[in-house]
Amino acid sequence: MSYTSQETLRTVTIGAFWRLLRYPFLFLSLIVIPRYMGKELYGQFAYFTSVLTICEAFTGLGNLQIFGRFIPEQGRNKDREAHLLHGIMYWSNLLVAGFAVLVSLYFVLVQPESFPLRWLPILICIMVAGKIQGTTFAFLYGRNEIARFSARELIRSALTFGLIVGLYAWTGSLDAALWALALNEIALMLLSFWWGRQALFRPWGYLPLKDFAPYFLFGATFYIPTVLLFFLQRSAPLFIRGLTGRYEDVAPFDLANQFLMTTGMFLGLIFTTLVPALSKLHASDRGAEVVAWNRTALAWCGAAAFLVYAGLVYAGRPAIRLLLGAEFADTYGVAVITGLAFSPMLVSQMGMNFAVVRKKPSVYAASTVAGVIAMVAGSFLLIPRWKAEGAAWATLAGHTAAALVYVVYYRHTFLSMLPDFLVVTGLGLLITLPGVWLDRELPVMIGAGAGAVLLYLALLAGLKILRPADVRAAMNAVRNK
Repeated sequence: MSYTSQETLRTVTIGAFWRLLRYPFLFLSLIVIPRYMGKELYGQFAYFTSVLTICEAFTGLGNLQIFGRFIPEQGRNKDREAHLLHGIMYWSNLLVAGFAVLVSLYFVLVQPESFPLRWLPILICIMVAGKIQGTTFAFLYGRNEIARFSARELIRSALTFGLIVGLYAWTGSLDAALWALALNEIALMLLSFWWGRQALFRPWGYLPLKDFAPYFLFGATFYIPTVLLFFLQRSAPLFIRGLTGRYEDVAPFDLANQFLMTTGMFLGLIFTTLVPALSKLHASDRGAEVVAWNRTALAWCGAAAFLVYAGLVYAGRPAIRLLLGAEFADTYGVAVITGLAFSPMLVSQMGMNFAVVRKKPSVYAASTVAGVIAMVAGSFLLIPRWKAEGAAWATLAGHTAAALVYVVYYRHTFLSMLPDFLVVTGLGLLITLPGVWLDRELPVMIGAGAGAVLLYLALLAGLKILRPADVRAAMNAVRNK
């Protein structure tokens, strides 16, 4: 294994490890917070977080892509890196300030009934603190400090759970729980100041607009597609609330969508952590290695997704009744539908990886446009009748449409990468979906799920799609061997 390959694998493995540590807190949040709040109040909480996520997407400016692409080109020159960070920080926060004014005017003057005005200060506080810490962490990502970049999600998940439960238990107020989200972002902002202090606190260098323009144009090409991607992933609660008028219907979809997003994005971010290293390979005309890394990552991530999905299908129904109560029983059917989007999500993540490395944001844009069109059309057609399940089918349609654009555009490259993934997906569906028609006690379903998982892994190992050598290589890379 060459040094570059070892370094790349070590980066991905460490990033995945840090993100994996957040799962206990995510699991606790998915169980404790909804049950504590109840279906209607949790639906309001989920509605707020959906609005927040879309607003944050509008102020994204493509910072992650900018730093991931251009920091490696600064040659580890600390002054040049700091100058770029200062410039992006200045222009990013200018964008947030303008957007906060527009959002405030919209909710106050145009649609006050769609968003309680007492939530507006909370929303703006989170947007400002989130942009500052997000820019600094994106800078750390561009410097390939993946452990710190990934640790943010662990810290965020732990603080989210502790602050929301603590403040809600103390006050019994939903508003207090929402302010907990703001405190979380402020804490992450302070942490980002400490970890990024060597660059942040260098003599401040203003980046004139003419010098910022090339970075802005690169980031802007990813900016609109990123907004559309977040709209695809998180806007369904807005459609549910608007088309049904009920927060209770938001709750089951949000829980199901969180299951999809936390697992799918965990696996997808493995592709994201590859970008700085693969950018170096691409710049060195080592395109075959770029394809090889993505092919291996796609097969392993696809298998991991179906292991998680099997757990949901076999054990989800009795587990939801036990942990969340009968009030949330309808979450199971919604989650089974949204979980089918794991495969197209991974293909989209890989396609987006190629778009960033090859500087082809137009493909990223076309993918997200297709996904949003399919999701919005599905929402209007399906939500009025099937409510949360209709939103789940619309979400699946959106992710599938987005993935198909990448498959068509990169078809020549994907021909060598998708066969193993298609086998992983096909076997996963054959072994997993029969669990939908089983409805037994939790111990029986856990046993059936364990048997299905072992059979699945044995088949993939027998077909040499999953190889023990890959695991040994990852362990050796982490140990610097």
